[in-house]
Amino acid sequence: MRARWLLVGFLCGAASVLIFHQGALALLHALALTPRGPYPMTATAPLGVPVIWSLTFWGGVWGVILAAALARVRGRAFIV
Repeated sequence: MRARWLLVGFLCGAASVLIFHQGALALLHALALTPRGPYPMTATAPLGVPVIWSLTFWGGVWGVILAAALARVRGRAFIV
């Protein structure tokens, strides 16, 4: 049960970066409010991984942390 929570947390966190984070960046870029475009493919240091995949991975890590915290909460507290 705990492994399922963590896996779903990772997948949801990673998907949220690709959909919501980059979607908001695309909207801001389209409105000329930021010079950065969505889905950047420039390399990161030191491994040279594209920025979008680095952001997606770390979004997944934060999703795991949130899922671990929420797995302990039950009942009304979970809904709140």
